[in-house]
Amino acid sequence: VKTDETLTGSIKKLDAKLAELGQRMTAVEAQIAALQSYKADIDANKEGVAANKEAIDKLVTDLVALEAGELTDEMIQAIAIRVEDIVGGVRSQLEVITVALKKQVTHVSLYKRANAMVEEKELTLDLVSAEAVRTWTFGEGLEGAISFTKGNKETFEDSFVIRVSPTTATLDKYMIRLVNSQMEDLSNLLEIKSIEPYTDLLVATRTISQNGLWKVTVKLKDNYDTDAYHDAAAIYEEDENGDEKVKADILYAVMVSGEEHDGREVVSEYGLTLAQLNKGTKHELFFNVDKTPVEEIHNRWLGTGSSKSEDETSVSYEELAWDMTLDGGNYKYAPWAEPITTGNGKNVVPDGNDMRQELPAYSVIAGKPFTVNFDEAMADTIRGFYVTLDEACAVESQPSEINAWRSYHVKGLNTVTSDSSLELTIPEDVNADGDYIGFRVYAVNYDGSLVDPDGKAFYVYVGVPAENWNAVNTVIIPDANSSNNVTDEKSASQAVTLTKLTGAVKATWVTDKIGTNEHVFDAVFEGISFTTTSLSTTASSISSVDFSKVVKIHTVPTINDWTKYVDNKAYNGTLTIYDVHGSVLATINITMTKQLPTAPEGFSVKTNQLDASGIYNCYLIPDNWAAQQATNGTMDMDYVFNWGAGVPAQYVISFAKAEKDGGKDVANDVNGGDILTVAKDYIDNKTQHATVVSYNFGKISSETKDEDGNFADYKVEVKTFPTVFNCIYNDTYTWSWDNKAANAIATNTKLVYGTNYTFKNNSGSEYSFIQAIKGTSSKDGKYSRLLSDPYEESLTLKPGEEAHLISKANGAVDEYFKVDTSGDTFKFIASTVSDDTNPTAAVPSTLKLVYVDMYGHDVVIELDMTVVPR
Repeated sequence: VKTDETLTGSIKKLDAKLAELGQRMTAVEAQIAALQSYKADIDANKEGVAANKEAIDKLVTDLVALEAGELTDEMIQAIAIRVEDIVGGVRSQLEVITVALKKQVTHVSLYKRANAMVEEKELTLDLVSAEAVRTWTFGEGLEGAISFTKGNKETFEDSFVIRVSPTTATLDKYMIRLVNSQMEDLSNLLEIKSIEPYTDLLVATRTISQNGLWKVTVKLKDNYDTDAYHDAAAIYEEDENGDEKVKADILYAVMVSGEEHDGREVVSEYGLTLAQLNKGTKHELFFNVDKTPVEEIHNRWLGTGSSKSEDETSVSYEELAWDMTLDGGNYKYAPWAEPITTGNGKNVVPDGNDMRQELPAYSVIAGKPFTVNFDEAMADTIRGFYVTLDEACAVESQPSEINAWRSYHVKGLNTVTSDSSLELTIPEDVNADGDYIGFRVYAVNYDGSLVDPDGKAFYVYVGVPAENWNAVNTVIIPDANSSNNVTDEKSASQAVTLTKLTGAVKATWVTDKIGTNEHVFDAVFEGISFTTTSLSTTASSISSVDFSKVVKIHTVPTINDWTKYVDNKAYNGTLTIYDVHGSVLATINITMTKQLPTAPEGFSVKTNQLDASGIYNCYLIPDNWAAQQATNGTMDMDYVFNWGAGVPAQYVISFAKAEKDGGKDVANDVNGGDILTVAKDYIDNKTQHATVVSYNFGKISSETKDEDGNFADYKVEVKTFPTVFNCIYNDTYTWSWDNKAANAIATNTKLVYGTNYTFKNNSGSEYSFIQAIKGTSSKDGKYSRLLSDPYEESLTLKPGEEAHLISKANGAVDEYFKVDTSGDTFKFIASTVSDDTNPTAAVPSTLKLVYVDMYGHDVVIELDMTVVPR
């Protein structure tokens, strides 16, 4: 074997390549084992895999030869190149397989509704109607007319939503089937009409859904087998009369096959059923005109013999309903698709539920569309409808009225639609203002039966365009005084410019709701005596109101509980003003927003209560001034703060760790205007207590709650600073000799060695030296007093503590003199008297006295004195 350095390096590289190749081949083999079901992918890569294996086998043979020393440098280099080629080929094949894997569906679940992303227990696919009950054409001669053939069923499309994983999977409609739990599918009955990503964007036939959601649309095949559909929909049993009835619906799941139908399939949960006879029938017609139910809109029917038009012309037409009385055990209206019959076979009666003559017409504006529309329940049963003029009741100056209506050329008439809404428009250029126009709506069920035998009429009044006054947006901030009633408060006023209305006779005021409260705030129109207080959704008279005189508007809440109003939410109110015809003359939208307050204006800490460092030195007044007798100190908060516009009692001043609760230091809280009380243990002249001043607005917030979820007081932080609790004998108090006291002589602080000494005045009378010690308070001059006469007897010599004279040079206590405090006169007694020990020079000394104050704190007094030689 060659052992030169180049060859050795090549062998090491080759070994590394082979090890990597072995790992990659292991991975390839694992992928191949996992992809047995992906026949197309494996076939596409089989040749390459086989080639790789052949190459690897040749490499193994070459390695054996290498170990036997039979390879040259050139052969080794060729082996290395082949290894690189094999590794690159395997990597390329793995990438192809990975891409294929990412496109395969691994999971599918059923969301069922395309318009509601919530999982429902089951969804019935509405694919077929009931059998048509007669052969005829609804709306014959009109655009969009619908034909029915007796005994036939109409088929419809329906859709549901599935969610697949991974989101990168690709689908087409040929991969989708609906199967029951026995894996029997509906491909002989159902057609997968389309499958598309659940998105508003236009997409290609086959693409990727970015969110994994797909809308699947299905329909019955043309000429489907009705018996097969019947058997696929349910399991049946016979009742006691031998009639067939549904025992249980059959559930279906969505099966997604692999690409090219490679045998790999994924199934969702079972939650789809087939409707037997969907699209039920109605025999009474209801609809809305815009948002107003037809039951609330004028027609020309008030009962036989008394019906009339708006100008009092008699109307002989009767509104009809299907006869619902029994006829030999059957309702006379069944089947009610048959034409209206009279005489002995009469199947209709006067409609006693449709008398709306005394109701107002619906107000419309020429050029502004309005719609006839159905709610969801009604729309689900109606196959089609159309709107025409109410020609049978056009009785005024016949034929003038019907001719006028026809001349308006109302857009949208006489067109059959299968939609749930139809738009109508009275053109602006036809001069219909001030006229009433009658319309009649006809509708047909999916089985070809008429919903209402003669349709249902409604009338509109064509009014002038309404004044649309600019919206007014108001903000109301809960008052700083929480004791106020909410309903006594009001928003800031907003300037407005309104116009005078002609013919205004009534108005309504509608606001957003809060719970069951439909009237959550009122608007006050300043400049005139008008508010919305007396108005409601029922029209109220306002014929005498001149809105041009209004200068401002403000709002007032009507619920006496601020927590009911959501913080910072704008509540909407609309004032609508009508004329005698019910036509809208003007509307104004007004909002009221509850805005949480900030601190009341004018609050401050009184001038120079805080020191230069921003610290409040609180000098507390003891409950007993006598020395050692105080248990606590107090401070009136009125002396510290200016309350401004706020209510003092609603301020909370919190001093951190300033009182005990169960042995633990807790905050000491006091309301504004009250007196702070602090136990003597906290009055130490040094400890800083974090202090927070807050304003308590009470329970005004809908969001501020305690840990139990109950409404809590809403507080706003006003001011923060540190507080130190002090007594008068802190670092602002100093002591000094007062040579003027008791006419003391200037040399009274000099003690002559070996000579007892008592202070004497200029008259020669002895007095206690404490009468010459002056305490001075820079905080407050009223506390400046002689030691012999402290403020309110707040100092006394500490029991057990003696006064001493201490030499400064060596700290010796009572080296030359002792202090006698036993009598009425404090004096100095020479410690030693010797003719031989007279000091050679003056000895600077300190007189040290220890007193206690009212709180029991030590007050140490140190003054200079001098011992002089004899």
